[in-house]
Amino acid sequence: MVCVAKRSLKASAPQRKSTALRPLSNAHVLTSRNVLARVVEDLHLVEDTEFYDPNPGFSLPGLPGGETSGAKLAPEVIALRNLTQRVSAVADEKSFVATLMVSAETTDKAILISDALIRSFRAELASAEADGAARAAASLDERLEQLKRDVQIAEERVQTFRRQNNLAASGNGELVSTQTMNALNAQLVEAQARLIEAQANYDAIRADGANASPTGTSAATALANLRDKAGALQQEQRGHNVTVFTWNAEGPNRALLSSQVELVSLDMPIHGEGYGKPATLRGIARSARFFARHKPHAVFSAPEFANLVTMIALGLSRSHARFFPSFHAAADLPSEDFGAKLAVVLSKLVARRATKAIAVSQGIGRDLQARGFPRDRIAVINNPLPGPLEGDGTAKYSWPAELAAMGNSPMIVTAGRLVPVKDQAVLIEAFALLRARRLARLVIFGEGPLEANLRAQAERLAISDSVLLPGYVNDPAACYRDADLFVLSSIHQ
Repeated sequence: MVCVAKRSLKASAPQRKSTALRPLSNAHVLTSRNVLARVVEDLHLVEDTEFYDPNPGFSLPGLPGGETSGAKLAPEVIALRNLTQRVSAVADEKSFVATLMVSAETTDKAILISDALIRSFRAELASAEADGAARAAASLDERLEQLKRDVQIAEERVQTFRRQNNLAASGNGELVSTQTMNALNAQLVEAQARLIEAQANYDAIRADGANASPTGTSAATALANLRDKAGALQQEQRGHNVTVFTWNAEGPNRALLSSQVELVSLDMPIHGEGYGKPATLRGIARSARFFARHKPHAVFSAPEFANLVTMIALGLSRSHARFFPSFHAAADLPSEDFGAKLAVVLSKLVARRATKAIAVSQGIGRDLQARGFPRDRIAVINNPLPGPLEGDGTAKYSWPAELAAMGNSPMIVTAGRLVPVKDQAVLIEAFALLRARRLARLVIFGEGPLEANLRAQAERLAISDSVLLPGYVNDPAACYRDADLFVLSSIHQ
């Protein structure tokens, strides 16, 4: 029995009708000629006398199942015909479950054929999804090209209107661009003067602060205000107004955001590792409105699927912003996530829109080049290393005390999100084998949906007194400082 569709209790009437049709369609696919032909080939059923007997005892020409006179069918066709007679699938509209029935000489053979049918069925669905993604990519490419043509026509009309209405120069004959440049220069001079004044005040208060009395609270407050003003003026002088735009800003790193950086969050709820397809479409539309309203000059994005939705949102908003997608994983690494697969298929569209792609390693840079990114538009910027520890570095965390309570045996450390791709479960299994032979401690830094499962696994293996899950720590140097061994158990990285 194979479950091929699950009913959502919150689905609308049209959605329930569409969902109800999926088991029927999947039941037809299960017994389709393509699926059965794959099974015949994968299991070599032409070599199984139950499905193809090269030396039959007798044949009844003209009767159902008998060969016609003068015509001999290929072994594969006979095996396929016999397999078709032994396989059936029935869809239950009420439970949304498709039931697969297979008959064979033995139970083991029936189970073997059933497993092969499921694998072939999944391969057929994957092929259909790939074809659909390719068609979507072609349609999207055509739409983007049309958007570019529309933008070009609009720009030409704007230039024509300016020429026809003599908008290229000001009333006194001075070019508008010259007036704008003069105004910008005046603002720059004023900002530099304010920066010098703030820096002088800051230096004076800092010099006085070394000899200040403990009651000098006002001086400390003034110093903090001057630091903020100096930072704002430096940013104004450079001309960079930075906004962090995210679909969901939850998490401990939010507290690390500089006060000089604006945060804009759509506050979209996360389900597992993503948002779901309907919410993703709404997120793209809201992102397009954000880009159209704020008109950014440059946009950075990461990781792979975020690059894709950012590219689509920029196209829908008709933004001319410079686009810098960042890539953190190679495309040839396996992934079962549909969004990641779609992002790879549509990476050529991202390459076409990108001003320059950012790769975090030389290997990923070569991978991007193989996927169609021009070599001169790829920049390799490695992830930064943590800075030196200030003081103890662990004073604000409780995990060092918990670790010390476990003793002083060798310390094994890993760090990462508690999700399937990081595979901390296999690390706990390996540690249990080690723990049976010698004393050791395992510390798994990070947070995620699998935390409860990992704790339960440690309890089941009777090693919970040697396994510590302290959660997220934003100072990796503090995590690694006392470790004797670092282990990376990720399926891919």
